[in-house]
Amino acid sequence: MQLMTTIKPRRDGNVIVRNATGDQFVFKADSQGDLVADVTDAALVAQLLKSEDFVPTDPADYQEASTLVGVASDGNDSARDSIGHTPEGSPPGEGQDEPDDEGDEDAAPVEGAAPAAVVDAATRPSRRRS
Repeated sequence: MQLMTTIKPRRDGNVIVRNATGDQFVFKADSQGDLVADVTDAALVAQLLKSEDFVPTDPADYQEASTLVGVASDGNDSARDSIGHTPEGSPPGEGQDEPDDEGDEDAAPVEGAAPAAVVDAATRPSRRRS
């Protein structure tokens, strides 16, 4: 499967990924500047797709990618966020509406500080050393 990565490349412009046996897959810039590689190891593809740094380049591979990652539709997708968390399985604080912490809502609005007083250059003390 051809994958694209969003990882910042090394100085030579490539991103190198190795599988469990040490075979390397080199992500190089294509004609649009995207870093892509043809990854033939299915286990590595599944591992890479589970991170947010790798995606298939061909939309036809999206279904296969979701199968490899293990995202299964249970008919309740509307209760999931973009990462696939349900409200019960989300990390603390994720997806919760926070109370307004702007401060005292009944206070008078702050329009800005008063302008600084202008001092005439002739009366201002000199900074020169004598």
